[in-house]
Amino acid sequence: MKFLSRLIRLLHIPAYVSVSFIGAFVLMPDVAVAMDNSTQHRWAYGAAVGFEGQAFVTNGDAARMEMECGNGGGPAIAITAASISQIIPETSEEFISLTFAIDNKNWTEKYKCSVETSQCGSFGFPSIELIKALRQGQNVTVLSDEVRLATFSLKGSNATIAHLSSCLGPDVY
Repeated sequence: MKFLSRLIRLLHIPAYVSVSFIGAFVLMPDVAVAMDNSTQHRWAYGAAVGFEGQAFVTNGDAARMEMECGNGGGPAIAITAASISQIIPETSEEFISLTFAIDNKNWTEKYKCSVETSQCGSFGFPSIELIKALRQGQNVTVLSDEVRLATFSLKGSNATIAHLSSCLGPDVY
């Protein structure tokens, strides 16, 4: 409530405007972001996940890319997308190569994918070059044998992934 009182004074909102109207006004930008296309979604950080938290982004197709410290103390990347069922047989778990296309450069690495969870997780540590590209690029498209699994914005990824500093090491900076 204190926040809303300050906001009312700061924006010079007339006293007859209700708090519920202000709440809707304040929440409106979140609704707009949720309806934007995939290139408008920004990376976010969840401090309560994993050893050091989790950096993640979603797109307009409800696909999600996550990075956290795991994998025996190193970084781990996971992709969740409904399209994963297109690349592996039903009720199967497979090791496949995923290609990360970032600003006209490609990185191909092994991932373990599951139809049941529609998720692929890194098998071993992702390369330092891939992590640097994820921090510095504009967009990433994840592919398997030319099948596009998902495209994500990298807007805000540099600052967000920086929260995982202890498992990334000095070579990523």
